[in-house]
Amino acid sequence: MMPFLFLVTDIVGEVYGKKKSKEFVTVGLISLVFLLIWQLVAVSVPAATPNEWYAGFNTAYQKVFGMTIGFTVASIAAFLGGQYLDVSIYHVVKKVTGNKYMWLRNNLSTVVGQFVDTNLFIFIAFFPRLLDGSFGVFELFSVVVIPYWLAKVVVAFLDTPLQYLGVWWLSGKKKVAKKA
Repeated sequence: MMPFLFLVTDIVGEVYGKKKSKEFVTVGLISLVFLLIWQLVAVSVPAATPNEWYAGFNTAYQKVFGMTIGFTVASIAAFLGGQYLDVSIYHVVKKVTGNKYMWLRNNLSTVVGQFVDTNLFIFIAFFPRLLDGSFGVFELFSVVVIPYWLAKVVVAFLDTPLQYLGVWWLSGKKKVAKKA
């Protein structure tokens, strides 16, 4: 999903500008914080029925969903760093290129933003594994970060036509809204 979120903020930024694009990122960030709060509440609530089977189920539930809290924290940090960097780079490149080379600003900002996003997510999510020696930094970077990031880069290049289509569509909606 992350490459598509980068695409959406690039489309919105192209049509409505940097401020509106950052508003989209902020709304996404708020959503992730609410998800984290919900997870914290769900994991901390004790089992409703104190029988043996249910207690075992609750322990497993807390263990599995307790792990997702770390992933959500990693997602929040990655989303924050990657998306805001993407928006900033997109608009710096737009300032330099004007209305030309939309494919360049779309791909350049996404490639760099996704690199930061991927590194933040992986290293925060797997930090406990780095501490306990399950992974080394080089191993985590070369085996997990690089392939994961490269997959996102491929999606970013493939979604370039969607950037043009989205800008065309949203620009038409913008014109309709101005007439109304």
